[in-house]
Amino acid sequence: MAANRNKVLISIIALLVLGQFVAIIMTAAVSPQTETYAQVAKLWALPILVNTFAAAGDIVIAASLCILFHHSRAGRFETKMNKLTLFALNTGLFTSVFAVGSLIVLVVARDTFIYMAFFFCIGRLYTNSLLATLNSRKKISTGSTAVRTASYDLAPFSTIEFSNTISTASRGLTNTSKTNDTTTEFTEDDR
Repeated sequence: MAANRNKVLISIIALLVLGQFVAIIMTAAVSPQTETYAQVAKLWALPILVNTFAAAGDIVIAASLCILFHHSRAGRFETKMNKLTLFALNTGLFTSVFAVGSLIVLVVARDTFIYMAFFFCIGRLYTNSLLATLNSRKKISTGSTAVRTASYDLAPFSTIEFSNTISTASRGLTNTSKTNDTTTEFTEDDR
């Protein structure tokens, strides 16, 4: 029974992502035919379609991850599932908020390009979520209590490790004082 529900959920997510992809292709096909910004602004139906699919997909993905992790908690895996739930919520929340914000601004002020302020940030948020996921895999799997869940907290190493890396990489340089000055400046700016 649970496997059937997962198949339905995967099908819904796949349809939302596929719908967004088709709407983006349609927008890319129609856009070169316009010559002025006024003509582009009249094509408001396609960006609304793209943003609707994006917002719905982000919300469904974030909510389904949180629900599936919550129902998977059991015994010794409860702490790890709680961390994964928190992590899924934190990474999916930013993209969902910006997708919904883009859709709302597009519907309210559809003859303007104000929605692009939200829309162009969504790609960067997806990238930050991916990097945050990749950087936190080791901490989540080892059971570390200090899991970085914010997508902007992506520093995988400290300044001490960074200065050691620079010193190791710069052994072939003739002037090592220049390398040390750069390392010192980095650690002062980092504080």
